[in-house]
Formats: sequence, structure tokens, C-alpha cells
Amino acid sequence: MATLALNACTKDDTTEPVKLVVNVQDATNKNISGVTVSIYNDMASYTSHSNPKQTVTTGTDGNAEFNSLAAQVYYVYATKGATNNDHFASKTTTLTNGSNFFFTQLD
Repeated sequence: MATLALNACTKDDTTEPVKLVVNVQDATNKNISGVTVSIYNDMASYTSHSNPKQTVTTGTDGNAEFNSLAAQVYYVYATKGATNNDHFASKTTTLTNGSNFFFTQLD
């Protein structure tokens, strides 16, 4: 006689939420506070600077933190006064669960 044992498996649906931390520096690699950083879902919104997903201002550490995001690519626009990051990185890789980091520089 054979005995068959079945064990129930439960799926753990708890995952870390998606977070993006954008670090903004100047040309001398110093963190910049007071920079307005916006993230956009698509290139069209990014280029027209309309309909940002979220907008955050950097703290003294030069970081802007975006929470509760979808795991996707975002376009990042940073500006302070007459400077912006138009000549530097503006497109993230596809974000994953947990913390994602992105660096950009003001020009």
C-alpha cells in the first residue's frame, strides 16, 4: 500500500513596494538641495514636462525619494533655477521591488 502525502503551499504575496531614489549633483559632484525632481511615465510627457507621475524636492543629501511606484521605466527631470538635467541621464531602467537608485547631474 502506498501512502501519498500532500502539503499545502501558500504563496507569499508580500513584496517590497517599488521606491526610486534620485540623487542630484552639480558638476563638482556635490549634492544639491532644493532641486525639483519630477518623474514621468512616458517620453512624450517628459519632453513636454506635463503630467508628472510625482514631483519631489531634494533634501540636503541631494536625494528625492519617490514611493509606491509601479515596476516600470520612468523619465526623470530635475531643475533648479536656470539649470536642469537635459544633457544627462533621464531614463531609468525598469524599476524592481525595493529601492532603486538613479543619479543625474544639473547642467
